[in-house]
Amino acid sequence: MQAQAFEGQVDSIILPDPAKDIKHQIVVINSRGKMNFVLPSGISVYDQALEPLTLKRIKAGDKVLVEYAISKKDGLNFNRVISIKVMTD
Repeated sequence: MQAQAFEGQVDSIILPDPAKDIKHQIVVINSRGKMNFVLPSGISVYDQALEPLTLKRIKAGDKVLVEYAISKKDGLNFNRVISIKVMTD
């Protein structure tokens, strides 16, 4: 698995709902399109100075750099988030 990066603006945060099998996700958009990332527990989140943050600090409109790896499960590709870096203007 090779790490990749996607930089853009947070479009939305999808909160988990185990009863509906909805996982915690972040939706990021840029000029190339939109990507949904499932957020595993224990994910690393940093500010621009590489100080740790919690996921609760990320909101729609924030500029972020998402490092992820594409994994295969049951023949389908999915994006496994490695870390999120919140950028400032």
